[in-house]
Amino acid sequence: MGQFADLKALLEANADKEMARGQAAYMRNQFKFYGIKTPQRRSLTQNLIKATKRAAKVEWDFLDAEQREYQYFVCDYLKAMQGQLVYADLKRLELYVQTKQWWDTIDVLDTVIGQIGLSDKRVDQLMLDWSQASDFWLRRIAIDHQRGRKEKTKQELLAKIIDNNLNRGRVFY
Repeated sequence: MGQFADLKALLEANADKEMARGQAAYMRNQFKFYGIKTPQRRSLTQNLIKATKRAAKVEWDFLDAEQREYQYFVCDYLKAMQGQLVYADLKRLELYVQTKQWWDTIDVLDTVIGQIGLSDKRVDQLMLDWSQASDFWLRRIAIDHQRGRKEKTKQELLAKIIDNNLNRGRVFY
């Protein structure tokens, strides 16, 4: 928890209450914010990400904080740790996906999950399962997890996932 305490102190020291109110309003007041814009947050946290990445072990304690900047940090962190993530981590990622869900974090997590799918074919079946979930954010990840793959896109898988979502209500917010 030492690194989490360091992150908390860093974010609290750079909080901007006026900016936080605007950010919260933009996100329909669903989340609390410190009021730190993305470039500043990334600059502030880059050394922490580098230090945890050197440990070559994913630190899951970062996933449980309240302010939205923590979730953004986690997204940056998980992108940095993509090479360490394996299929077994998807259970933890699924729990994270289902916590404080909104497009801003889901649209990062889909590519993190998709990256695991490039090296583990079991992700294909999991995405088919998620494409039928009652949770539309899981369905959105299933649809988007191949985003950016270009010629590596598994078109048949994508077609099945889309077919599973036809007439299911909102998938994109």
